Amino acid sequence: MILQERILEKARAVFFSQGIRSVSMSDLAEALGISKRTLYQIFPSKDELLRSLLQTEYEKFKTFFEKKRKEENKNIIHILFEIITYMKHLMEGCSPLFLKDMEKYHTDIFDEYCSKIKKKSDEFIEKFFVVAQKQGYIRPEINLTIAHSAMEVIMRFQHENIKSEKYSKMEILKSVTYPFIRGVFTEDGKKIINKLNKEMISEHSTHQWNYHHANEFIEI
Repeated sequence: MILQERILEKARAVFFSQGIRSVSMSDLAEALGISKRTLYQIFPSKDELLRSLLQTEYEKFKTFFEKKRKEENKNIIHILFEIITYMKHLMEGCSPLFLKDMEKYHTDIFDEYCSKIKKKSDEFIEKFFVVAQKQGYIRPEINLTIAHSAMEVIMRFQHENIKSEKYSKMEILKSVTYPFIRGVFTEDGKKIINKLNKEMISEHSTHQWNYHHANEFIEI
């Protein structure tokens, strides 16, 4: 592994778990066993390091996302759950403090990263609703444009709550996400979602992944 990759890997680990502001470039260099001068030769500032780190995370997501987009013949709900699971992998161990520090002290980088993720997510969600309705998983009378807009509001609310930690993830699922799914999806669609959700919760429990995911199954 080249030094730049080692630095990004270590930065991801410490920034995601401890936040950004509490970890100095000197701390990072010491953790890597290199001089601060060497670190600054590769990344002239913490902003440059963060930008490179988030670009690396985005490229991982983009590669996986583009692969999923090409699986036209696969069940669209299965693809959605695969993308959700992969995004959870990318965010593994990410503390709310990291997101708070990004938004407060590195706003431009944070906004740039979020806009890239949002653009890709919007592309998939728009396609998801169309294909899911064609496959019989979304009720035929549903206006997909309105449903898409409603989903964007829900996702934005979930994102804001990650920073504030005002509500638990399960509270949001019970109060917002599940009622939306019940109103939009057909019985066949809800059956598949319930099945995949059970499998995801079981897998999280087996591997003890830390995704802040409530280990509780509620049938939709």
